[in-house]
Amino acid sequence: MPVSAWRRSRQPRGVSPTCTGTSPTHRALGTYLNGMAALRHGSGFSAVELDVIFLTASRHFECHYCMAAHSFLADRVSKAPTDVVDAIRGDEPVPDGHLAALADFTKTMITSQGHPSEDDVAAFTAAGYTDRQVLDLILAIAMKTISNWSNHVFDTPVDEMFAGRVWSPPESP
Repeated sequence: MPVSAWRRSRQPRGVSPTCTGTSPTHRALGTYLNGMAALRHGSGFSAVELDVIFLTASRHFECHYCMAAHSFLADRVSKAPTDVVDAIRGDEPVPDGHLAALADFTKTMITSQGHPSEDDVAAFTAAGYTDRQVLDLILAIAMKTISNWSNHVFDTPVDEMFAGRVWSPPESP
């Protein structure tokens, strides 16, 4: 379906997040929802750790929608420490060592395009994460790539429920 037709097909969905309304029957949405369910119910990452990954990836991809949504969810659902969430939002060092290792490795995986050094992997596992979680992290980045890029293409407006955590990428110098 052409992008213009997909945009026209969006329908209001009550309180469902706007991002799910772009094309509720498209297989990308199903892939995203299935991947997110797999991460939330079997990755070995806590809800806070998943929010660190989702925010770090969304910050890198500069997704205004996902930064607002995951900040809201981190505040209200996973109860991530506010200083951790705000550090990621501001591209500052994460003040918790364990979560900093996760955020740093997430950034490394994205910026190296999946080519971390042996030292990068060793630092991640030394922080208490497992080799299996490396694969789960790859899945999480894939899910955020689907949602972030979809939100870029369709200029998804931030839902009212996430308005208190609106975020914009920094101005380019």
